[in-house]
Amino acid sequence: MALPPRGAALTRRLLVDTDTASDDAVALLLALRTPGVEVAAVTVVAGNVPLEQAVQNALYTVELAGVPVPVHVGRGVPRALRRVVVMGGTSDAVGNQTPVAEYNVWADPEAAAVVFASGAPLVMVGWDVSRKWAVFEADEAERLRALGPLGAFAVEIQATLDGFAREESGLPGFDLPDPIAMAVALDPAVATEVRRLHVAVELDGKLTRGMTVVDHLGWGSGEPNVDVVLAADRERFLALLHGALAS
Repeated sequence: MALPPRGAALTRRLLVDTDTASDDAVALLLALRTPGVEVAAVTVVAGNVPLEQAVQNALYTVELAGVPVPVHVGRGVPRALRRVVVMGGTSDAVGNQTPVAEYNVWADPEAAAVVFASGAPLVMVGWDVSRKWAVFEADEAERLRALGPLGAFAVEIQATLDGFAREESGLPGFDLPDPIAMAVALDPAVATEVRRLHVAVELDGKLTRGMTVVDHLGWGSGEPNVDVVLAADRERFLALLHGALAS
């Protein structure tokens, strides 16, 4: 996929909300280094790392990208947002924290339930999308590394995730859930199958707490409230990622 040259007319203006863990940093680089994209600000929340560390990680990543962008501790500005792309949950009931729950939703299902029921214009890019279209085996990781300093940075910070992916998730390499969600935000055509479905978060189930319950068949659990990404274009995603990380 051909990317527009640097300096091309602005096509997208983003607010990036992140906990700036390892894959988040790569997603942030993707946004900061994609031609035609302006990151208006970065807001930071606690998640995989404590808030203080997440802020420092975000500041370092912005500095590394060489793009002056303000970094703030996050607060809620939802009515001003036209589209909210969420990396969280899973549409196929395969989890990475429990058998059916994805980490981000599992970590605070009450908060996630509020978000999914908020009426905000949500696009859900679940872990299933990353597991199927954003896994990087050793040879693919080396192609990223060969892009230059940013590519090397993007690979080297995945060491912990790579071990978890291979030992716990059964994947043949690290996956990049936040970057593929960022790619969907930057270029909606990265999502090749999207369905408007009802999504709710299970709060009480002994075995299913934190599960994103996606009503694929319309069993009457509620009105469709989320645009759920079910398939993605890996080559289009890779073109964006390589373009952003290339020296």
